[in-house]
Amino acid sequence: MGGPRPIAYTPLGELMVFVFFGLIAVVGSGYIQIGAVTPALATAGAAIGSLAAAVLVVNNHRTSRTIQHGRRTFGVRFGAHAHGLYAVLMLAPFALVRCWSGRQAATCSGCAARPAERRRPGACHAQDATGLAFNGLLMRTVMLQLIYGAMLTIGTLLAAWL
Repeated sequence: MGGPRPIAYTPLGELMVFVFFGLIAVVGSGYIQIGAVTPALATAGAAIGSLAAAVLVVNNHRTSRTIQHGRRTFGVRFGAHAHGLYAVLMLAPFALVRCWSGRQAATCSGCAARPAERRRPGACHAQDATGLAFNGLLMRTVMLQLIYGAMLTIGTLLAAWL
């Protein structure tokens, strides 16, 4: 929000969240712990970053009708296409985890969060919905990220232990 060109006023917020809350956070933490960057870390970072960016898509879309003062987030600039981005970001982690590792425990654990993803309604593209209608979807998206991260961690620990 601060500085001469705040990201909140551009459609790049989702990309920045994906990079910084996904790739840099996960890969950076893994690098500090194991001293190397692995494909598994990059894939896990992309999966977590996708879900974090999905949270921002819902939040920006939720406020897009009330945006004032020149904010041009993805939801404001592309309107109806925000639901497509949301769908891609929500499905990507489940596709990525299948590619992530040949270890059965890690693969199954990430997919264990899949039923939680299926229960969320596809309300992100509703044209007539008000901001309050998106609060439930926002919370469910955050909870999915939490469940997915926990299951991915459990699977990784099991794969290393077994």
